[in-house]
Amino acid sequence: MPPKRGIILAGEPGTGKTIVCKALMSEADKITCIATSAEGMVQGGYIPELFSVAQALCPTIVFIEDIDFIGQERHDVYRGGPPLISLLAEMDGIAEKNAIVTVATSNSFETLDKALSERPSRLIEYSE
Repeated sequence: MPPKRGIILAGEPGTGKTIVCKALMSEADKITCIATSAEGMVQGGYIPELFSVAQALCPTIVFIEDIDFIGQERHDVYRGGPPLISLLAEMDGIAEKNAIVTVATSNSFETLDKALSERPSRLIEYSE
């Protein structure tokens, strides 16, 4: 089984998820940190470009704030569409991704698509 490629910090608003991300960024010596909001990830081509830049600058930590915005279960008409599929493909698709770790935040881990929240090679949940 391949190792996890990242972590989802899950919990109610105000539990310190974003502060943990900021602390990680401040301590990431000689590691490129890229912070983005999932809200911006709905633009076509954004996710492949994000991971292309991350690969070019690796080792890299990609921080995704509010992954709930694109990571909802796919039966939701408004979410879980092309941005989610693109993110899943970038995280462990055909192209090799070396030295990229993804740290995402979620206010509602239980509603995330199972392909994102439960696949062994993608993200592990950490919640309070």
